[in-house]
Amino acid sequence: MERLVTQFASAEAHAADKADLFGSLGIDWKLLILQSVAFLILLFVLSKWVYPPLAAMLDKREKDLRTAEKAAKSARENADKTEKMINASMRKARAEARDIVASARNEATEIVEPTASSRRLGQKLLAKLRLRAKRCITKHCNWWLRQPAPW
Repeated sequence: MERLVTQFASAEAHAADKADLFGSLGIDWKLLILQSVAFLILLFVLSKWVYPPLAAMLDKREKDLRTAEKAAKSARENADKTEKMINASMRKARAEARDIVASARNEATEIVEPTASSRRLGQKLLAKLRLRAKRCITKHCNWWLRQPAPW
């Protein structure tokens, strides 16, 4: 029995030493327990009503970002394809324009050269006709001049 009393007394002394240990550190064990309970209640409330909607919102945002990234990649690919198609169309249009301009020049040359030679021929004919007309006028004028005046 003495042993039991000694053991109980040493346990009480030991508990008093622990209380003094918390007290020497400036910790109130009652307040520590109360704060621990409040933290556990706060943790329960947050995990029950705050974290699930927050996690759902973050998941939705991440999903939206992935979708937007895919859409941007698709748009970029479409823009590249469209740019290539536009460049090909522009090259084709430029080639057609060069062909059209070349054929127009050829046609213009074909039209202008005969016109220029026709003009030269026309000028020669006109010069000949003028010369004939002058001769004819001179001849008739001379004839009229040789005629006696009717008065």
